[in-house]
Amino acid sequence: MKKLLFIISIFVFAPNLYCAIPPCSFIIDSGSKEAYGDLDNFLEEENNKIKSYWENEIGRVIEEIKKQSEEREKQLKILKNLEKERLFANKEIEFLLKQESELLGNEANIESEVK
Repeated sequence: MKKLLFIISIFVFAPNLYCAIPPCSFIIDSGSKEAYGDLDNFLEEENNKIKSYWENEIGRVIEEIKKQSEEREKQLKILKNLEKERLFANKEIEFLLKQESELLGNEANIESEVK
């Protein structure tokens, strides 16, 4: 009977024995804290490198592009104004040529009537 109770108690309590035994990570220092610390330091260094690259290299390029875009916009405005002036001058020349031809036509009519 004692053997039977002993065997039954082993089957009943054996699955719960792992709760009484601490895991190996609490018993033995595996160096995981140092590894995570090293990983955090590495990631922080890499992030700082990327930030400095963006601020120094990419930031300057973006500023240069912005300046060139503003200069381009100014040049386009000047070009548009010059194009308007050219079109206005062409219209004025066309108008003056038309008036000249009308005056020449009138002059020819007057000369023919006088003769």
